[in-house]
Amino acid sequence: MIQHSAVLWRRVWAIALVQGSVTLMWITYRLYLGDLLKGWGFSPEFVVGLLTFEMVLGVVMEPLFGALSDRQQRTLGTRLPLISLGVILAAGFFLLIPLVFFLPLANVARFLLPALAIAWAVAMTLFRSPTMVLIGQCAPVNQLPLAMGILSLVGGLFAAFRKPMGQWLLSLGSLPAFLLGSVVLLGASLFLSRVLPPTNENAEPSPATVKAFPWIAMVNIALFAIGTTWGTRVLMLVLTKQLEGINNGFMGLQLLLALMALPMGWLIRKIGHPVASLTTALGLLVLTLSCLLNGFWLPAIAFSWLLGSSILNNGLIPLLLQILQGNQTGVGIGLYFGCVGLAGDIFTRYWSTQSSQIQAGLGVAMLVMSTLLCARYWQRSDL
Repeated sequence: MIQHSAVLWRRVWAIALVQGSVTLMWITYRLYLGDLLKGWGFSPEFVVGLLTFEMVLGVVMEPLFGALSDRQQRTLGTRLPLISLGVILAAGFFLLIPLVFFLPLANVARFLLPALAIAWAVAMTLFRSPTMVLIGQCAPVNQLPLAMGILSLVGGLFAAFRKPMGQWLLSLGSLPAFLLGSVVLLGASLFLSRVLPPTNENAEPSPATVKAFPWIAMVNIALFAIGTTWGTRVLMLVLTKQLEGINNGFMGLQLLLALMALPMGWLIRKIGHPVASLTTALGLLVLTLSCLLNGFWLPAIAFSWLLGSSILNNGLIPLLLQILQGNQTGVGIGLYFGCVGLAGDIFTRYWSTQSSQIQAGLGVAMLVMSTLLCARYWQRSDL
């Protein structure tokens, strides 16, 4: 990581735009995939199975390509070759998905569409984690939460306006919507390549000086990803039910969460201890869920959720980077994203259909587990 004091905002915005384009493509993909596959005679069950298979692939591919990017960083001094390859493949496969319908391939096209969908999902795993690792080159350790505020802001805006954005994308039609996603990704990645440093500026240690593989840290990261995903999903379900009578209530909260990103980044930077910040955030989310289940005053609950979620969003990646300390950062962040994706899919398919009591127990247990996993690093002298 770099050690000078200023945040390199152009790099931060470039990374945020790439991550935003990834979100845009996934929204488009999920909006249209069912109808596209239905047009070739595939059942809704097949669509669900395909999405689950892609999530399982992500658990394997995200760390794998993260490891490859770590190796490129050590040997070439940059992760850009893998990122560029992934972006080109992802943009190409994404555009080919709706174009299949215009090809005179008869029954062959029926099997080509799922293959293209899987190829696209794999291509996306090539560059997402290596791109996120680059945030460590945008600011010194104590400034990373502030830099992450931009990524949280962009992600929060997508979350807040997901519904109207989805309606607009559907109004475009499949080919224009998929073309838009590909063009935005290519443009954002081109901007990123222009603002990255020369290959020799951030060269990491040679392979001979790389530390032993941090197996315990990786297990903790996987458990932390599952715990935070399931816990926050339960919290979101309960909070959404509480806000059902308020017009656009949850959308308004998500917008506030996005707008709080930069102030919370500044606050975490002032606290100066990412583990303390993350433990506090998770504790607030445990308290929020407990209060929701017991019918406490809704405005106070909403504020507690906003505060906890904002600190979690801003402090998570800096925490992972500090835990890994430059050793296998691509693997660790790839493992985190892969586990988050699979855990979210499992929750949607199984846990979201359970009774409120089972969901509540799961949510509290997962958030408490995540809090304990985070707190175990509090007393480590090297953090």
